[in-house]
Amino acid sequence: MLGVGVKPFLGDGSFAEYVTVPVGAGLARIPDGVSFTQAAVLGLAGSAAVDALDATAISAGTMVLVAGATGGVGNPAVQLAATVGAYVIATARTDAEREHVTLVSTIAQSAEQVAAPHATFVGVHATPSTQTLDRLATPRTTQHTRVVVERTYRLDGAPDALAHFRAGTLGKLVILVVDPDESAA
Repeated sequence: MLGVGVKPFLGDGSFAEYVTVPVGAGLARIPDGVSFTQAAVLGLAGSAAVDALDATAISAGTMVLVAGATGGVGNPAVQLAATVGAYVIATARTDAEREHVTLVSTIAQSAEQVAAPHATFVGVHATPSTQTLDRLATPRTTQHTRVVVERTYRLDGAPDALAHFRAGTLGKLVILVVDPDESAA
């Protein structure tokens, strides 16, 4: 199953072999063509990307700025925006440029926090519903998007994974609590 335990705030978490998921949280079957590791990174980060694009009704011809385009949220956001025909910009340097770009953030809560007080700003909280998870997995099975997993770690390597994350990544890091190949046997 593809799913994410959702809290109404960002905070501390943990790694576990088993997790309970509230009935209101989204669960979706992992479709054929999507590996367990790829599904693991689609949940929260992919949902944040989908929700960010939906919050601003991105469509063909829309200009979209994606800050952190190589990250877990930015990577699928760039691909999903491009899929609908939006113009994707990865950076903007001057205040004038920022004023003409719609900003969508899963971290900041206001335009003032990103030094663009005159920009249109939309704060987004990721909601990995069943519909969103299915929407993320479908383009993956048809090869319209790709999942970028930079590296996987076993559970005993979690401290190394966290250090790697702090140093910066070019995709998602996955901590395997149980080897998916071993659990299928």
